Amino acid sequence: MDNVELPVIRVAEVIKHRQLHEGRAAVPGGHIGPSDVGGCRKRAVYSKVGADKVEPDYWLGAAMGTAWHAYLEELVASMVYNSYDDLTPSAWVTEHEMNITLGSQTIHGTADLIVPELNLVIDWKTSGNVEWVKKFGINEQQALQGTCYAIGAAQEGLIELDKATVMIVHWDRSASQQEPIIHFFPVTQELMDDAVDWVASVTDTSDPESLPREAPPSFCYNLCQFVDVCRGQHEDEIDDAQDPEIVEAVNVIQEQKAIVKEANAVKKEAEKKLDHFHGGVVGDTKVGWVRVEAKTIQSYERAAYSRLQLTKIRRKK
Repeated sequence: MDNVELPVIRVAEVIKHRQLHEGRAAVPGGHIGPSDVGGCRKRAVYSKVGADKVEPDYWLGAAMGTAWHAYLEELVASMVYNSYDDLTPSAWVTEHEMNITLGSQTIHGTADLIVPELNLVIDWKTSGNVEWVKKFGINEQQALQGTCYAIGAAQEGLIELDKATVMIVHWDRSASQQEPIIHFFPVTQELMDDAVDWVASVTDTSDPESLPREAPPSFCYNLCQFVDVCRGQHEDEIDDAQDPEIVEAVNVIQEQKAIVKEANAVKKEAEKKLDHFHGGVVGDTKVGWVRVEAKTIQSYERAAYSRLQLTKIRRKK
């Protein structure tokens, strides 16, 4: 029974390899796509010049996103057999590869869903933090990405750009939020100009070091395949502590953070089981639901303060 886990280990290895080297998260050298636009220019130039890549720590969530996109593609394709009074799914275009001309440059990408009858471009997203999306909405990079797809769709005659709407749809990977979170916006001249300017700023240079880092360390160390050539070991930024008390304190904080994270996940899963429980007594605990009415909370000014920040770094092997 020594090799009982081996099949699962091999399956996981294949999933990881396909996601990093063949999936939607793969970063092909020399290629800049819509998903890059509005993001870290330094990362985009590293990709363009074919810099050395490493395998990012975070890949399973991306693999789930790839699988979800494939499922939605199949589902939308099957909708051509449905009859609707107000929609014509047979005219929809899904997972559509396109060349997009932005100024004097051309980029290549794949639009998730184009609905010509509504002059609509939809970009599917899977998210592990939908609460953030619900509270703060989409970011600039997602808006510019969607704008690029709309420009490409218009250039192919699928939609009218001056009437185009982009819709960013987030799905919760944890399934705690059952309904999709939808944000939509019209394609404006400002968004189109920003997309053109971003692409021009990246294509005009082949020197990543001439550009500032525009992504937070959490993104770099978990997701970026160019973290080693960009940030290395952070030797210029890190003063390794030797004091045993400092080392122990940091280790304790990290351990407790992991425990709290796991405990919160377990608590959240347990709370989901009570969604349809109307209340009662369980052992020595009274369980019930209290309605919290809507309330407008006045904004306030927060005083400045220092916050401890612990960031995981990648060490060269």
